[in-house]
Amino acid sequence: MHYYDYHRILSYNCPVNLLFGERGCGKSYGAKKYVIEQYLKKQSQFLYLRRYDNELKEIFELTKGQKEFFDDIKDEFSDHHLKAISRKFMIDGEVFGFAKRMTEAQDLKSSTFTNVKTIIIDEYPIEKGKRYYLPNEGMILMNIFDSIIRNRSDVKIFILGNAVEGLEYCPLFLFFGLQLPYGKKDIKLFKDNLILLQYANSEEFRKEREKTLIGRL
Repeated sequence: MHYYDYHRILSYNCPVNLLFGERGCGKSYGAKKYVIEQYLKKQSQFLYLRRYDNELKEIFELTKGQKEFFDDIKDEFSDHHLKAISRKFMIDGEVFGFAKRMTEAQDLKSSTFTNVKTIIIDEYPIEKGKRYYLPNEGMILMNIFDSIIRNRSDVKIFILGNAVEGLEYCPLFLFFGLQLPYGKKDIKLFKDNLILLQYANSEEFRKEREKTLIGRL
């Protein structure tokens, strides 16, 4: 059971939604579930973004023993065949998602992606000593946000990642002047409610995670 539910942040109706939290709280699982359900209900597609080609290769060019992209969620959708292949995400033989680098953001304006309703930027914060942020990454993100918010009103952007050390100093936070919500308040809105930030590091999430783990024993 993966307890994180996207309904709460979706209720704010913000176009850009940042979700950072402890490992294993179901952030990526919830995003996969959301895009699968959106396709099955509305035939809407999604775009999955990462920084580097080698990060995408880790998804589409599997090594021996490596889990496939949908392995964690396929049992919940056992009536459907889910597959990640050739930088596309398939369901029952139909394309419902595309994978690209963040620097290919200009493609978001292409007519090819008119049916894309969800954008996922996964594993956004970089742990200290592992890889590097992109040059001018704040501007790259700004271009992604601007191309969507200005031209579309039906797209949701989800930026996901673990609450790593130094999160407050990543390009996303510095460029947009974001701050983590502390204490009991775990959600904060920025830029006239265009950006929602949820810091899923609260006692509530720890208790839910403990209940989930106990339930598996």
